[in-house]
Amino acid sequence: MTFATTKQLVLMTALWALTLFGIDYAKNPRTLGQLLAPPGALSAAGGGAPVITLYMNHLCCSGCLSDVTTALEKFKALTVKSPSLESEDEANMVPMPEAYFGKQIELEVSDLRYVDFMAIDRALRDAGLVAEHIELRGPRHYRLEATLNHMCCKSCSLGAKEGLEMTRGLKSQGQFKWLDSFDVEKERKLIIANARYDAVADVGEFLTALNHAGFQPSAIVAMTNAEGSPRPTPP
Repeated sequence: MTFATTKQLVLMTALWALTLFGIDYAKNPRTLGQLLAPPGALSAAGGGAPVITLYMNHLCCSGCLSDVTTALEKFKALTVKSPSLESEDEANMVPMPEAYFGKQIELEVSDLRYVDFMAIDRALRDAGLVAEHIELRGPRHYRLEATLNHMCCKSCSLGAKEGLEMTRGLKSQGQFKWLDSFDVEKERKLIIANARYDAVADVGEFLTALNHAGFQPSAIVAMTNAEGSPRPTPP
């Protein structure tokens, strides 16, 4: 029997380490500083204050913005950063080309624990407007938790898991790049989307995937705290 030499063992170990490093980087790309940071340093540093971006296909003038602001003013944790828009009088005088209709609105978040993305979506729809995409950026490590009113049996949880498998194919089409994995918790009636480190999550994509699987969440929240920690009651 011939045993490998010390040099061969070292070489094989190094090659295997590089292979694992390459796989990890391919699945979770990050900067050199992030790669070389000691464990826990990045989490402690934080990724900045949370910001929610609403992508509105129609937001042509100050009147539209006023309706959005009014719809969201009940959310004490949100502050609307107003984009520059034409006044209602200007919009009435000169018809604007279609390219001017779509706008982005940023919402500064004072406390992410009080933000329910489904409540934001409902408030906008009640005002007669829709955000095609709702994106979250800022937190470095977080997950989206969708609360369901319906999940009565094991088949429900299995159906949710199978339905969410569609995201594997959509990733190759440029969607769900922010997603790391899904978890289904039948007892708590939760479907959890674990975001990749430092990712910008598209909450609209998550909702679409849930609807495709046959489920409509009553709430979608972002969680950065430990698993199972209770959320505070909104002020």
